[in-house]
Amino acid sequence: MQDMKQFKMNIKTWSAAFPFITEKVYKRFGPILISDSRTRSLSGQILNKRTGELQRSIKTIFKKDKDVHMFFGTDVLSPKGFGYGAYWFRRGRDFLNPAIDRNLEKLTGAIADGIEREFVKVVK
Repeated sequence: MQDMKQFKMNIKTWSAAFPFITEKVYKRFGPILISDSRTRSLSGQILNKRTGELQRSIKTIFKKDKDVHMFFGTDVLSPKGFGYGAYWFRRGRDFLNPAIDRNLEKLTGAIADGIEREFVKVVK
């Protein structure tokens, strides 16, 4: 099982070397992370939800420079006025981290598979 520290080391290298693969996988996993957070971490009595605003506000944002980054979070304010903020994928809020942890291994595998497929194309 891969932990976040290992993922950070790997993704930095992969994202710089294969930004198109990383971006493709991030775009595929963005909706999975959003759905997972909404249904498992922000539902019913867990959140004691009243309006559903926080649940609906969860989103992913992609930033491309020399490598690719995925931000996973929300920009909604709490009832007491402090911001939850749009948090970077690897440093989510407590209600976002479980979805990241549950899907980290699958995300890593999907990026590795994409890189492997790219190498097979080059070798042929």
